[in-house]
Amino acid sequence: MNVDIINMVRSPTLLIHGTSDQIVPFNHSERLFDAIPKPYQARPLYIEGMSHNNVHAQVRPMFVDRLTDYLREHVWPSAVVRKQRGSVIRSPSGRNRIWRLVEELETAEEENGYNTNETRYAIEAR
Repeated sequence: MNVDIINMVRSPTLLIHGTSDQIVPFNHSERLFDAIPKPYQARPLYIEGMSHNNVHAQVRPMFVDRLTDYLREHVWPSAVVRKQRGSVIRSPSGRNRIWRLVEELETAEEENGYNTNETRYAIEAR
């Protein structure tokens, strides 16, 4: 997203950025967050020491929790899920669904020989 047009966004915006990102400098995320209109600023997740493409297993619990919080606060209240019989219900908490996706990703990493315990990151949330 471009800092010059972010003020046109009318949707809650979650920023996730590593402080060691060498592709998109971290200060871009800070500037972008400051430019988001206040009603649409979701609490960002800034991950100390993470670069652009490496969300390792140690970071995933915080990532999943923040994403779940974002969805619970900004998305699920207005989302509706239709049951098979056509009745309408509010969306349930999706934390378990998100964790299943994380577990599938970790299993795929292990099957492909990636070391998911290779790096530890300190989490810094604004």
